[in-house]
Amino acid sequence: MTANKNRIPAYRDGLNSWTEGENFSAPGGEIVEILYDAAGKKSYFVELPGVPACAHGDSVVEAIDAAREKLGQSQPLTAEEKLEYRAEHFRFSVSLFKRLTRACRSGVKTWLDERGLDDTCTMTIREFRDAGGGQWADALGRKLE
Repeated sequence: MTANKNRIPAYRDGLNSWTEGENFSAPGGEIVEILYDAAGKKSYFVELPGVPACAHGDSVVEAIDAAREKLGQSQPLTAEEKLEYRAEHFRFSVSLFKRLTRACRSGVKTWLDERGLDDTCTMTIREFRDAGGGQWADALGRKLE
C-alpha cells in the first residue's frame, strides 16, 4: 500500500474494499487486482481468462485456486433439491451456500467475520437477507426458482 496513490472504492462480490489501481496478469493469464479492506489488509481478486469465474484470496495462489474451484461447483440442482431448499425454514450451511452461488472461500469468510459468525453457522434465506446478504440472497433465491 503506497501513500501517493488515491483510494478507489472497490465493491467486489458484495465486499466493501478499496484499491489503488494495482493489477497485473499472473503467468496463467489470470487478471489479479490488489484490494485492501477497511483496516488496510491486502487481499487479491482474480478473474480467470475466458471463463466466468472470479474469487478473492489472501494470496494470489489462494485466489486463483478458489476461482478454479468454482468451476467444479456448477453442478445443477435436481428438482427435488430445489423444492427442499426453497422451504421457508430450511437452514443453509456455508458449504451449501458456496455450492449454489459459487462464492469464494475468502469472500464468504470476510462476510462472516464482519458479522461475528463462523463457517459452522446456518441460516434461512430470510435470515441471510436480514443479515445483509444483498445480491447473494437474490442469487440464492434465483438458483432455487
